[in-house]
Amino acid sequence: MEKMVEKTRERKVFTTAELFQNINERLKERGLLPEILDYGCAAEISVPVKSDAFDTIGVVNFGESEGICLDIYVVGDIGQTDGGMVLIGVYKTLEEDITAYKKMGDLNAEFVYAMREFVDDHWECFKWTGVSVVFFKDGNSVSEYSCPSKTAADGIVNMNLDKYDYALVMDHETGHVEKVVDG
Repeated sequence: MEKMVEKTRERKVFTTAELFQNINERLKERGLLPEILDYGCAAEISVPVKSDAFDTIGVVNFGESEGICLDIYVVGDIGQTDGGMVLIGVYKTLEEDITAYKKMGDLNAEFVYAMREFVDDHWECFKWTGVSVVFFKDGNSVSEYSCPSKTAADGIVNMNLDKYDYALVMDHETGHVEKVVDG
């Protein structure tokens, strides 16, 4: 049995610059930005991030003129690119010794971890493409699938519904639950 359910969520699309700034602020608040930094700034080109199907990768390298840089990228599907690498920001120190290099590596780890926390905390802001199917058993969400289309979602529901009490199908672009399908 299908029931039509409409649910609206308040959410926004974060840009790559906003992501960098939010993570930078988290690290600053937690006292995790190393004292050796000359600067940290978002990349000049900023694009919307409409999917959470990406990894965050930092590359520590020697700067073009002096010092050490940490270039931060998102890699994968951000909802509008072909899955490539998008630079979101750069940190730079003027120091060039092994201790500084290690501190920049530590900053990379802190940034990547804080990004995952941020995306998990704001998951609804990263669901703008595709469809989700969430299965429920005994009133609890027990399994979730992301699908590229409603047709693919219907296939997932049909293959798995006999194991669950019901499923919700949500369109990421609208943020609405399109239907509830009873098991």
